[in-house]
Amino acid sequence: MEAVLPALWGSATFPRILAVLLDAPDREFTFAELLERAGASRESVHRALLRGVEAGIISRRAVGNQFVYSANSASAIYPELRALVAKTHGANALITEALKAVGPPEIEVAFVYGSTASGREHADSDIDLLVIGDVTRVQLARKLRAAQESLRRRINALAYRRKDVLQRFAAHDAFFAEVWAQPKVMLIGDENDLPQPTTRTRKHR
Repeated sequence: MEAVLPALWGSATFPRILAVLLDAPDREFTFAELLERAGASRESVHRALLRGVEAGIISRRAVGNQFVYSANSASAIYPELRALVAKTHGANALITEALKAVGPPEIEVAFVYGSTASGREHADSDIDLLVIGDVTRVQLARKLRAAQESLRRRINALAYRRKDVLQRFAAHDAFFAEVWAQPKVMLIGDENDLPQPTTRTRKHR
């Protein structure tokens, strides 16, 4: 999957630039900031930005004696591009890679919820992550540290065993009811793997 965008754009730097811009859609970056984040040469970053501006997917404007860059949310392919980059180079890809270092089988299901999943996040928004399996929050925090530092965003990771989730549903836990009703970005497993509340019908005598 990671080879998809370089194959499409002919550059390994271009998807890295897109990942930075699309993970913070309401923020503008200087060339120096993008150079640091991309971990590539000045020439390749310059070419990637020029290609993105010419394609209409990166916006550029002058501020003082320099240009600043941002993702062009008005682009016709913005939603599709954002989804593709998230899967291959963005926050979701980094978090998924970190989680796979833990399991399965230790991790059964993992998903992002909240503002990130619904597309309402800002540059400094936390990433809300819920993991179901035989893993602790301490283990998750240790594995997610590198991803968090790379993204420069806090990852709020919650960990529950499947039976604990079912117990919360049985107790009509408002938090779980709200999260289950929200949009989700599945990182490990799919929505069919999620524990679901059971509806019990009382028998009348």
